Parts: sequence; structure tokens; C-alpha cells
Amino acid sequence: MTRILVVDDEQAIASLVTDSLVEADHEAVLLRCAEHAHRDVEREVPDLVVIDWTLPGRSGIELVRQWRGDMRTRHLPVIMFTRRGSEHDRIAGLDAGVDHFLVKPSSINELLARVRALLRSPHEGADDIIEVQGLKLDPYARRVMREHREVRIRATECKVLHFLMQNAEHAHSREHLLNSIWGDDSSIMPRTIDVHIKALRDALSELDCADMIETAHGVGYRFSGRTQLATA
Repeated sequence: MTRILVVDDEQAIASLVTDSLVEADHEAVLLRCAEHAHRDVEREVPDLVVIDWTLPGRSGIELVRQWRGDMRTRHLPVIMFTRRGSEHDRIAGLDAGVDHFLVKPSSINELLARVRALLRSPHEGADDIIEVQGLKLDPYARRVMREHREVRIRATECKVLHFLMQNAEHAHSREHLLNSIWGDDSSIMPRTIDVHIKALRDALSELDCADMIETAHGVGYRFSGRTQLATA
């Protein structure tokens, strides 16, 4: 059974989220503030966190930044569920490292769908390691490997990289990437892709191959092994 933390001090919504997760066969633990969540995660890293931005003491966004800076919790799936919904807030949340950003009062069914998406493998049925020009992606373990080195990436970045590697050398617009990875989810903004591409490049830089994700000017992005071949 998956263990999910719900970190929210709005009694009615927090109870609804927790009860809905339990009905969906998850173990759901409700916490009211960031400090309690921090201590709980220190004891045991959960499978996923649903967290509000505005909390007593310090904010949820500060806690997410702390988790992303710790190797132990760097890849912890996080959904931010908050009343703050401006474009600036959404981008700030993604930059801090949240995987999904939902604005209250989104439907519980939508929240549960995001939970399912983060808990399942990046592409169901994709049980093989994919390799392009020496770069390997294990979609189940969310590991990217090159030569004798490897890095782990978060669930959403794994989905983006998996799609790009499956369609290597083809340029894709932001809209095409959004539709291919998130479907018809109108709450996902085109700029979301830029945030995840930056995170992917940061991860791949540890393998000295960030330039394999190219910017296709006037179009969007492509994954290419030609740069590595040219510099080999």
C-alpha cells in the first residue's frame, strides 16, 4: 500500500482529500504544518506528498525546496494543492520542484488522477531500457545512465525524456509535448515544458550530455545524439 502525506491546515478540504485517498486504497496521513511534515519525512520518506502552499509557520513551497536539495528526498513526488493560482505562483511552484500544481477547488477526481499518474511508471508497458547514442533511460527506476555514471530524475522529467528519446531527432512544439505527455489537461501551461526541460538539462549535465536536448528555434525541443557524435 502506498503511503501519502497530506499537508494542509484547511480542515474541510484536508479531510476530504485524506478520506478520498483512503477510499482509493492508499494509506493517507494528514499533517497540519510544514514542520510536522518535515519531521515525518525525516523518519520515513513517503511515496507521495500532497501539500498546500500556505501553512502555519513556514510555507509549503519552502519545504519543497528543502526536499529537493536533499538527496534522500530529491525525487519525492509532490503535488501542490493550493488556493494560489496565478501564473507567477504556478511557475514558482514548478521551479521549486513540485511535480503537479493544482488550484483549489479542483475536483477530487482530478487530484486522484494526478496521484495515479505520479505513482505509476512513466509509460505503462515501457519495460525496456531505451538507449540513444550511449545515453540510457530506465523508465521504471527513473535512472539515466551514460558510461559508468548515472543520475536519477523525477517522474515528470522522466516522462518528458522518455518521449523525446523515443522520438529522437524530431523537433516537437511545446503544445505537441504537452498533448503527448499530459493529454488534454488544460491546466498545464506551455511554459511548464520549459521548466522541465531546464531540470532535465541540469540532470544530464552531470553526465556531460545536457546538449543532447536541443532547442529547435521557432519550434520547441528535440533530443539528438548528433552533438555527441560530432564531439566524440
